[in-house]
Amino acid sequence: MKTICCPICQSRRSLHLWSHGRDRFLMRVGNRNRIRDVVCSDCGVAYANPQLETQEIESLYTGFYREEDELGDSHFANKERQAHDRIGWLLARCPLNPGRMLEIGCSEGTLLRQLRDDHGWTVSGFEPNSYSARHGLEAWQLDIEPGFFRSERCTDKFDVVTLIHVIEHLPDPTAFLVEIGRVLNNGGYFFFETPNMESPRVGRISADLFAAPHLVIFSPQTIERALRKAGFELVALESTHNLRGLARWRGEQLPDHSAKPVQALRTALRYRFWAVREFQYFATQRLKSSLVQAAIFCLGEQRYRQFRPRR
Repeated sequence: MKTICCPICQSRRSLHLWSHGRDRFLMRVGNRNRIRDVVCSDCGVAYANPQLETQEIESLYTGFYREEDELGDSHFANKERQAHDRIGWLLARCPLNPGRMLEIGCSEGTLLRQLRDDHGWTVSGFEPNSYSARHGLEAWQLDIEPGFFRSERCTDKFDVVTLIHVIEHLPDPTAFLVEIGRVLNNGGYFFFETPNMESPRVGRISADLFAAPHLVIFSPQTIERALRKAGFELVALESTHNLRGLARWRGEQLPDHSAKPVQALRTALRYRFWAVREFQYFATQRLKSSLVQAAIFCLGEQRYRQFRPRR
């Protein structure tokens, strides 16, 4: 693992936010280190530090990222519902319909198939997991390229590039956004969804939110900062338990209207308070569980002594 600076503003000033061990994703690549997440004191973005090496990150996705038993009928039915909702949201805000879409990290290609079959879009995708990519290729005849996205691998330009729960997995999201701009038509759009650090459900920090594959966790302010730095103008943003947004490619870095350092530090301290409160909650729950188990054990011992057969 390697120590890094902030992936958005390159600051080295941060506050420790959350640590936990025995991460199931890390254990798959033979790494038994603890996950440690921090929040940048200068821009307010939360990120993993130290971070996995590039080879470790890629190995998480080339095999089974999800457990095999998750890929049953209920898995696909749920993805169909989610894709329908996302497409409705996108088409209500994107003036290009039909158009040409590239989805990066498209899994089996559920969203691409619905766009192609129901709305007449021309679709392509990249998917590093060979099992998922093969399913889309063979079952739905989708144009899915197995492997990781590189702009030089694309010979075409697109109207929309989509990342659904992908940007939080990137070690350098701003540089990746610049790569996306290279394959967009002039005035093209970037459609994304990612976990929201400012979610109404957060106020609790969790091991799921800060699992090993989640390298950067954005808030509405920090995602806009990353987008403008890469040359995108935010057109629409929905902030619930996830951030769902649409940004237009402008081709040059835009002025930064995000939080100033004092506001960012205030945000960092608030996140730190959440983390401490969550640690106290888990510690209290564990203590309660231990006390209950001890009481059950003692009661069982008393019952045994009371009713054990006499010799």
